[in-house]
Amino acid sequence: MTVEQLASAAECLRVNSSTILSDTEKAVRELKSQGVLVKMTKVSEKKDNSGAAIIGAAALGALVGAALIKSSSET
Repeated sequence: MTVEQLASAAECLRVNSSTILSDTEKAVRELKSQGVLVKMTKVSEKKDNSGAAIIGAAALGALVGAALIKSSSET
């Protein structure tokens, strides 16, 4: 995700970009602690990534939300 995509995702989700990064790091740690293989890959640049940023933001939000819900239900 580029900086521009992160900013776009933050705007769509109505949160700070730092919140997205922090929640993502927490979700990755949680998933790794459960034995899930987490791969960090870079998507190739394309001319118009605005739709991809919104889809990526939604997917990221769902992943982080699910991880946080699971984490809070175990406590």
